[in-house]
Amino acid sequence: MYLLVQMQAEIRHLLAEFQDVFSDVPKVTNLGQHSIKLTSTELIRSKAYPLLYALREETDKEIDSLLASGIIEPSTAPYASPIVVVKEPDGSNRICVDYRKLNKVTVYDPEPMPQMEEICRVS
Repeated sequence: MYLLVQMQAEIRHLLAEFQDVFSDVPKVTNLGQHSIKLTSTELIRSKAYPLLYALREETDKEIDSLLASGIIEPSTAPYASPIVVVKEPDGSNRICVDYRKLNKVTVYDPEPMPQMEEICRVS
């Protein structure tokens, strides 16, 4: 379905007005807190998966970039989950974390995430 010209103009105006929100640069927020409840006290520790030598330099650079930007931080937690490098359709690589073992002992929270308006009112 195509947007009417007026709607397109309104959307462009909103995107321009809030361009800091619609950014390709990841950012961190402290507007909400989240806790994860587990069904077990057993520590989940998985060994790192082997990483292709050809991906090591790129992966190290990405991790350094994420650390520098504050997206991730060093952890002293007793839990450990391995990273996985996923090939994107455009040929680039994305770093993911394999949380499957941790997810198995995580209590499902049926409460949906609050809407942005609710989060902003609380803070």
